[in-house]
Amino acid sequence: MIFSEQESRLKYKAMKDKELSQNVSQHIKSMGACGRFKGGSIERLVEQLFSPYGIEWVIKYGYPDAKTFAKFGDLSQYGIYINAGDITLSECERICLIGKTRATLTFEETKGYKVILLHGADATINASGFSVVRIEKDEISTIKINKSGFAKVLQ
Repeated sequence: MIFSEQESRLKYKAMKDKELSQNVSQHIKSMGACGRFKGGSIERLVEQLFSPYGIEWVIKYGYPDAKTFAKFGDLSQYGIYINAGDITLSECERICLIGKTRATLTFEETKGYKVILLHGADATINASGFSVVRIEKDEISTIKINKSGFAKVLQ
């Protein structure tokens, strides 16, 4: 079977992503992760990052660090922005900002949102209406909050 150059690149990237995911998973397990951690694919790692025990792990142990996250490349399709520079996002139900990312985030709808800041990320949150925004962050990330209406911001 003959593959085009683009198909070959995609297959190579998928293979490297799988290898990186497995390496990160093994490292987390070797650090003593609890039995809830399953590891595996990028998708599974992302789901675990956004879970209460997953974000607690990353904040407590600082791993994966920004350099390791950056090895995955663009994860914006999962709501994860790594060293993204200045960005503006609205109504994203879950967002994780990592490293050199400075975001302006706007939440207006009547629903719950989750925002995670890691490894020095910065965010300005504009919450209004009946939005409820839950924030998790490490010690070196910064956040500014602007609330109006009946919005709630939980930290």
